[in-house]
Amino acid sequence: MKDTILGTTEHLLTESEASEILGFSKNTLRAWRVSGRGFENPPPQFIKCGRAVRYRLSDLKKWMDSQVTFQSTSDQGDAA
Repeated sequence: MKDTILGTTEHLLTESEASEILGFSKNTLRAWRVSGRGFENPPPQFIKCGRAVRYRLSDLKKWMDSQVTFQSTSDQGDAA
């Protein structure tokens, strides 16, 4: 019901849930939010309401997709 009020049917994940899904510690996620960096790309998008931080699963998936790397250094020339 809470998500419906916000205009989305997507469940909002806690910091702990996001940490488990991504395989990074909560401290790493916090550091990324403060620095605005997560590896080479910006960190996953998040929602902050007061002191509570929430993540959308779709945002985590987009971020993970943006982290795709080449299988070898010779693959870089084939990137589209």
